Amino acid sequence: MRNLSPTAPALLLLLLAAVLLPIAGSESLGDRSGVNDQGVFGGLHILASNQTSGSVQAELADLPDIAEGYTASWCEPCVVAEDTFQQVATNHSEEVVELQFHRAIGESQDPFGTQAGDERWEARYGTQSQALVGLKRAPPTIVVNGEWIHPGVVPNGETLADDYASSLAEPARFEGATGSSSLEWQSSDGESGTVTWSVTLPTVDVDGVEFSTLLIAVEESAYFEEGSNGVGDYPHVVRDVVDLGSGAGGELSYTLPDEWDGEDISLVLIHQWSAPPPPDDVTEDKGFLTAAGIALVVAAFSLALVEFRRRTR
Repeated sequence: MRNLSPTAPALLLLLLAAVLLPIAGSESLGDRSGVNDQGVFGGLHILASNQTSGSVQAELADLPDIAEGYTASWCEPCVVAEDTFQQVATNHSEEVVELQFHRAIGESQDPFGTQAGDERWEARYGTQSQALVGLKRAPPTIVVNGEWIHPGVVPNGETLADDYASSLAEPARFEGATGSSSLEWQSSDGESGTVTWSVTLPTVDVDGVEFSTLLIAVEESAYFEEGSNGVGDYPHVVRDVVDLGSGAGGELSYTLPDEWDGEDISLVLIHQWSAPPPPDDVTEDKGFLTAAGIALVVAAFSLALVEFRRRTR
């Protein structure tokens, strides 16, 4: 048998490292939720059903984490994703406000989705979702703080729980910003009333960043035994989405959506941000190999050339 050359082990190691480097560098954090950096913060919430008044205010640094899910009452993998996230959220040190967007457009089985919800999901996360899994609206998908998207139930890291925990542990872009957010509901009958809101937006690290605010009506629990995934009691169901624009505050006359059952519609205020695209001369390497991997391939090729010349002498 021909003896192995002195350069062969090094050559094999370099080639292996070049191939595995992108894999080893991938963490359980997840994927960015948009083509450009974006996210949400806020999460102030008040019970509005059958309530004549309510108000809440918090400093931006004290706001909860926000988890948005895309789901459907027939989606069995959604049960795995949502149960796993619930376990992670329970162990998380901070409050987590959950918003479950149910499929609406083209839907015949799930009664909970809304046109406004689907349109907002596609506008916000559709491009990245399609790039990752081929669908703009793919149940199950969970987005953490509007920044990290987790479609499906195949983990990036060791486990799905690790993925969710990593995203929740990652500092959100404006979580330490100074300022405040407020939400108020005033009603004479607990059904129609006035929503007043305000936000002091961050002033640091905001060059070119665009902000907007959404009012989201959420039914905290909706029972639907016909749901074929067997959940039965569906939590945090988004029943309406209202774009409040890009101002620092305002007032809105609003009628609550009809409850599916009970009197448990809450109003949730979230603030969205979108960063500008990077300069034209800055491009992100999206190839199979990272820059370091390419360097290793070049080194491996050089060793292979030395080996070839040695053998042909």
